[in-house]
Amino acid sequence: MRDSRGDGVELLRPADQEALLAALRSGAVPLGGGAGVMSAAFADAWGRITADLGGLGLDRVVDGRVGAMVRLSRMAAPCAGRPAIAQAVAATGHPGVRRLITVGGVLGARSPRADLPVALAAAGATVSVLDAADGTVRELSPLDLWSLPDPFAVLSVDLGPAAPGVYRRFTGHQTIAPSLVSVAAVRRPDGGFTVCVGAALPRPRLVDPDRLPGPDELLDDGEASAGYRHRIMRLLVAEACEALATGPAGVRSGPHRAAAPLAGPRRSDDRWSTAPCADGSACPATGATITVDGAARPVPDGSRPTDSLAWWLRDRGHQAVKVGCEEGTCGACTVSLNGEPVPACLVPVARLAAGDRVDTAATLADRPAGRAVVGALAEAAAVQCGFCTPGVLVSCGSWMDRHGGLPADEEGIRDLLAGHLCRCGGLAAAARALRGVCPADTAADADTADTAADADTADTDAEVHREVTA
Repeated sequence: MRDSRGDGVELLRPADQEALLAALRSGAVPLGGGAGVMSAAFADAWGRITADLGGLGLDRVVDGRVGAMVRLSRMAAPCAGRPAIAQAVAATGHPGVRRLITVGGVLGARSPRADLPVALAAAGATVSVLDAADGTVRELSPLDLWSLPDPFAVLSVDLGPAAPGVYRRFTGHQTIAPSLVSVAAVRRPDGGFTVCVGAALPRPRLVDPDRLPGPDELLDDGEASAGYRHRIMRLLVAEACEALATGPAGVRSGPHRAAAPLAGPRRSDDRWSTAPCADGSACPATGATITVDGAARPVPDGSRPTDSLAWWLRDRGHQAVKVGCEEGTCGACTVSLNGEPVPACLVPVARLAAGDRVDTAATLADRPAGRAVVGALAEAAAVQCGFCTPGVLVSCGSWMDRHGGLPADEEGIRDLLAGHLCRCGGLAAAARALRGVCPADTAADADTADTAADADTADTDAEVHREVTA
């Protein structure tokens, strides 16, 4: 299936491997296998012809083999017994981004600073790719992808045998900080260690722990000198090997909380089927009717593959969706997509499916969970300019819908708010206010609303509600 859009970008939707091969040979860039998410920061990921891999059934996990379209948020179960890979997944982006990024997207991008390829290489994983040059499916080491000429598409990954391992990285100070040095170490059956180093080199590489690359082989740029990277690399390799040799395998220096899997069934077989619009007719172009804040909306013919859900919503009056970084780092545009909070700036409108449900902060603020969040923030005066508050409300409200209440411990609430930035510096106050909040808290407050204090709180709640939904 081929869509021609107003910006000159063609979006192909191959239904089988033969159609994918033809698309690659026509110059198509894989979306999903070769580009994990859309972002203004990665505009070159979109070619003039783009092939969407969403209809190929590559979102399955079978016996340790993970399809290219499996999102990182669903990797907790496949990574069982493979702590190095699990830690690399947890180090990638933040929870909202991991709900969108695919395994194939990370590998197909071939970024030397990506976390996952380093851990996969150390664990002995293999990658199944469709090589358009000869039309064959090849099994390669993740490191061999850097030598593979375009075009190709990642199809699946065999994670390799379960084994003790650790992943360590040293980052800069950006919001989603890319690694300056990354190290994965996995214990072999003979008792030795397989070590892979990434980020510090032009491409990840397996190394001998006793003979590490010298400074002359490492990157030297404005972020860090080669000498600095060399010192950090030596420290991380020594720490990783010591952790495997003397302690429980896979223990990190900090806490690890697995990301929650995406809710709801996957619909690979009918993701692009035609569905009726609100008036009973077939929707133009995409054929998709989605539900936005409880109302059915067709995805119109004018939406281009490069249009983000954030701007699509704002252009249709959903002003509770704020647009900040457009790179998935600030969390201001967070919406609930089929029950999971995701950064809307990284969701291509063209990939929405019939039946998808989008809820913004405007809707969530009127639910019991949302009212509990608004009340807690208002009582603690934890809202300043309010720009980040809608995204925080969506993440917290979605969590309460699944778990009944917010985490009561500091570690848990910090993990929940990861991926949200407050430019006023107020997230610490919000974290304190939200610890342990549950919808029942709001009901208890309502019972005593006849007191003056509760009247003042109600006024403040209303003010916060206006900031959230404006």
